[in-house]
Amino acid sequence: MGQTGCENMMSPGTYDIQWAHGPESNCDWQYWNQLDMKANMKYVLTYGSSGVLSIDESEDSSLTGYTVICGKNNGPDELVFCLKPASQEPSTKMNELLMGYEITGYKVYLDENYVGTDGENGDALDGNFKVTEIPCWGNHSIVVDDGELTHTLDFNFGCGESYSINVGDSTMWTIA
Repeated sequence: MGQTGCENMMSPGTYDIQWAHGPESNCDWQYWNQLDMKANMKYVLTYGSSGVLSIDESEDSSLTGYTVICGKNNGPDELVFCLKPASQEPSTKMNELLMGYEITGYKVYLDENYVGTDGENGDALDGNFKVTEIPCWGNHSIVVDDGELTHTLDFNFGCGESYSINVGDSTMWTIA
């Protein structure tokens, strides 16, 4: 029998469910469904042995006006899911990332592919660099190489979001 884990209580509302399965390094995020989560209801998203998702709901008055979703993995591999407030249609807009660094002229890579260099191709040589077109719903690797140090960040991006990073030494990445 699979393990069940629950998220924190949350406000009732309609949420888009994104999910991925398999080893974390190969997760491929996908839109699954939209769920209208009602007050005092507990939802259990189950990943079945055949690799199919299903959802069950039950009343839970201990939620005192909130709602909660739990995940139960009976599937053939790992399961990850996330919720975001629903839009009219599932978002497929790319993410963007603004980086700030005290050193200028650094090179930037996304998933081992060269993106650009601070101060080149119309970008001001000021230590700020914007990466656009980061694919939705997945773990991506951002590498900053200033010629002396290489900073790497593996981060699980949402969809249609703007992120900012202050690059310092490799242990001091901050995401805002």
